[in-house]
Amino acid sequence: LRAISHNKPLVAVTIADGDYHTPPNLMRLAMAEAAAHQASYLSWPTWPEDQRSRMISGVRPEAVFLRENANLLNETTQRADLLLFLPFQNWVETDQCKSLEIARTLSRSNVQFEAVAEENFAKKIEANPRSVLVAESPEIFSAPEKMAVAQFKKRGGNIIFTSEKDWFSEMEKVTKKSAAILQGPTTLRLVVQDQPTKTIVHLLNLDVQRISSFEDKATAANDVRLQVRVPFRRDLTVKAISADTAATQGLVPFTFKREKNEAVLVVTVPLIALSTILVIE
Repeated sequence: LRAISHNKPLVAVTIADGDYHTPPNLMRLAMAEAAAHQASYLSWPTWPEDQRSRMISGVRPEAVFLRENANLLNETTQRADLLLFLPFQNWVETDQCKSLEIARTLSRSNVQFEAVAEENFAKKIEANPRSVLVAESPEIFSAPEKMAVAQFKKRGGNIIFTSEKDWFSEMEKVTKKSAAILQGPTTLRLVVQDQPTKTIVHLLNLDVQRISSFEDKATAANDVRLQVRVPFRRDLTVKAISADTAATQGLVPFTFKREKNEAVLVVTVPLIALSTILVIE
């Protein structure tokens, strides 16, 4: 969405199965996920009177938490291990968006990526000469884009076509310095953001089962291990913060090694309920 919005405000309206109500844990998870992706979550709740108090008390902690930690959400740069080409002109040609399928695959594997549409494609890959570019096939590029890709490869860039067999394994081989590697349940997602003196890692637990309009069941993730690459070498601290009372909070022990001007941290978070933010500084 950000790739095609031309840096203009974008509003997405969603409704699930014709139900105007979302149970509290799923609302809180959606709020945290929006914040992790530099977006906002807006709701017009129409809760019945007999549910209103319980829903307010269930949702309010996340809203307060995000407001109190706005300094960690604003003026951040999302880390991207690779660029995903999004040929927007093809959206009127087919009802199957292959780029969206690729994005979902990357997200499920917690690969940090940025989608790039035609408008700024040449400038973006020129500005990232030694990065990894993922696209659905060689045929997807226009003539000018093929010239830009040829220059990109000449300067040391790698290109992976998902039409090729084992494309994901090839992508992993050429992505030598991943921003983060997560070991835990497949329902976990992470987003890495940077500020000048901080690295901010959003951990999201999607293991929430909807039971009804006002009830859901969340299953916590335990002993989640992750490796995070940070762009500084000085003495570091890792702090976990969350709106979830059961979640791990405070300073978290870690090990690390230095690599040139970077540090690679290994952290184990004992418990993630719905969402946790790690602040590395």
